[in-house]
Formats: sequence, C-alpha cells, structure tokens
Amino acid sequence: MKKLTTATAALLFSATSALGGTLTYVDPEPVVYTPAPAPAFNWTGGYAGVQLGAYDARHRMTFENEFIMSNPNSSGFHGGLYAGYNWHGGGSTVFGVEGEINAFRGSGEASLFGPPDFETENPDEVWYSRVRSDAALRLRAGVLADENTLLYATVGVAAARYRFGVEDFGVPRDEHSGTRTGWTAGLGIEHAMQNGWNVRADYRFTNYGTETYNDELPGTIEAYSRLRTHQVRLGVAMRF
Repeated sequence: MKKLTTATAALLFSATSALGGTLTYVDPEPVVYTPAPAPAFNWTGGYAGVQLGAYDARHRMTFENEFIMSNPNSSGFHGGLYAGYNWHGGGSTVFGVEGEINAFRGSGEASLFGPPDFETENPDEVWYSRVRSDAALRLRAGVLADENTLLYATVGVAAARYRFGVEDFGVPRDEHSGTRTGWTAGLGIEHAMQNGWNVRADYRFTNYGTETYNDELPGTIEAYSRLRTHQVRLGVAMRF
C-alpha cells in the first residue's frame, strides 16, 4: 500500500511539472441569445384617412358644329375622406378596394373663340365652370418596394357634381348643373409606419366623357361639354 501511494504521488507530480507547475482555469464559452426575428409586416386590413391636394379640370365647350368653342378650365384645391381594405397573402403583391369623397374649391372662365372671322355678339360674355365635389370607388393592385412601402395602381368609377354657364358683366345666366359620371385611374405610393398609420401620395385621372345640351342653354343650336380632371394629393390614414 505504501508503494502504491508513493507511485500515485509521483505520477501527479510529473503531470504538474509537465503543465509548468500550475493549473489554469478556462472559462466556458458564453451562451449567446438570439431573439426570434420580428414577423414580416402584413398589409391585410382596413384603413380610413383624410387627404388634401390640388386639381386641374379640363373643360371644353363646343358650339356651332365645333367651329365655335370655349375652354373654361378650372383649378384649385380639394380635400376629403377615403377608406378601404387591403388583402395581402404574403408575397410581394397587395390587392384592395377603396372609396373616397372630396369637396373642391376653385373655378375657371374663358371667352368664346372660333375661326379668324368669328365675332361674338357680346364681348362681355364669359363662360365659367366649377367642380363642386366628387366621389370614386376604385380597385387597387400594388407591389412592395420593401416590407413597408407599396407602389400601386388604381382603376374604377367616379361621379362629380359640376356647374357651368355663362356670365354677362359677372351676372350668371344660362347655367347648368348636375352630376357627371365616368371612369378613373391612377398611381400612388404608400408607406406603412410602425405606429398604426399610413402616409401616401396619390395621382388620379378621371374622364367624365362628353355630354350634349340643346335646350338648357337658350340661344345656342347645340352645345357639347367635355370634362376631364387631374388630381394630386397627400393622404394620411389609420389602420384598423
């Protein structure tokens, strides 16, 4: 037994000498915690917001077999409300439907003009036009530029409350007002913020076609009214 103890001590002494006479403590590798990645933003859901922008209404009045005409184009500002719903199945495409209603502030006026030998019977006669309000229902389809930014196109139907007529010395006469309907299309970019709000810039073109008037405007053989509008606006909406 004494010989075994002596041999064991000699072995431990030899191992200690081989390690330089010291025992070194090695720290264990640290455990690094990697949090799970945040889920990708999904555009599915409803939204409602407000918008404000500028508009340009291109209105052409044509008389006397298109030889006499007037272009009382109007421009100004408009603002309103919009709401819609998006479907995002995961991928880079988003589809949606949206409705809007706007009020307009602005007007335009112009005199009659025609062939070189045309002379108006009343040089103080001025034609005017005003878009009072509009509403639209549009389908949207877009692609994601990144997780939170959508580039989209729209197409749909629109209606506008519209007024036009003629003034003599600033006094309206032969005025017509009503509702025009047509098709609309546009482009836009929208960004979804992390706080539940979206911001966007949107352009919309609307073609309300041409209407004919021959009894509401006394003194004319026939009048054709063509109306098209361009709208540019900024909007902010809350998601829900």
